Amino acid sequence: MSPRRIAISVGDPSGIGPEVLSKALPEFASHDIEFAIFCPRAFFEKLAEKFLWARDLTEFPRERVRFVDCFEPNWSEGFGEAEAINGRFAMNSLEHAVEAVLAGEADALVTAPLSKLIVEMAIGSGFRGHTEFLRERSGADEIAMMLIADNLRVVPLTRHVPIADVPSMIDEASIVKAIEIIARAMIKFEKIRRPRIGVLALNPHAGDGGLFGTEEAIIDSAIDSVPPDVCEAVGPLVPDVAFIPDVREKFDAILGMFHDQVLIPLKMLGFDRGVNATLGLPFVRTSPDHGTAFDIAGQDRANPSSMIEAIRLAIRWCDS
Repeated sequence: MSPRRIAISVGDPSGIGPEVLSKALPEFASHDIEFAIFCPRAFFEKLAEKFLWARDLTEFPRERVRFVDCFEPNWSEGFGEAEAINGRFAMNSLEHAVEAVLAGEADALVTAPLSKLIVEMAIGSGFRGHTEFLRERSGADEIAMMLIADNLRVVPLTRHVPIADVPSMIDEASIVKAIEIIARAMIKFEKIRRPRIGVLALNPHAGDGGLFGTEEAIIDSAIDSVPPDVCEAVGPLVPDVAFIPDVREKFDAILGMFHDQVLIPLKMLGFDRGVNATLGLPFVRTSPDHGTAFDIAGQDRANPSSMIEAIRLAIRWCDS
């Protein structure tokens, strides 16, 4: 088998993305993997003048780590600063990495974190994050954002939207579609023949028979509509007990109704190991489940564990 080829976008140059990437790749020195980092080599050579972690990356064998000089290396050399020039750098890296994966030049995409604010400063409004951008660029019909930490896998039905908008976005069709996307991913990538998917309620006490809301009737109807040969969907589950060990261990994945409903417990249980994976794309995409961490950028304090896990997952799913 030929070596797996992993495309990597470096994210925000003023955040911790370049640092966690540089610290993570040595973990794979003995693997038969080819990494393509989509940014000018000059960027990391400049960082290597200050940081040992960047020097390690530039000294990797070139047949194992290749820099793709696909745009001019213009960025602000300060850390933790929201500047438009860094937004253009981050988007250049991401766009070229996506093009390579779509063209079959790489087997998977791993994305380092970027700031939505700097991207908006650079290109204007309309960028809602990696997940939505990848859906648009790939032409994917429906996608889901899965967060993974150890054996816990969670998916929010709605993603980066105001809490006030969530109830109006809960409908039977979107719930069924999300369950089907999760089930297909579990079958394909995790080799689970008939996945068991827990579906959370929206309201306290799962609505308590309609006393605290009526969305659970929609969720219940959606669960009943899932073809039994696709997976076993269970719910609506009471959210405040769904993540205790005896409950969560019954499920291969848990579908929640909104972002924080599932991300808070996942990050409490495995913040340093969390991985973000986009389901439904025509290629494998993973990312560390953290942001740019401007508060510690440039201080050699970033923990690469989440990036290491993101790369490991991308490699494993490539083999599925």
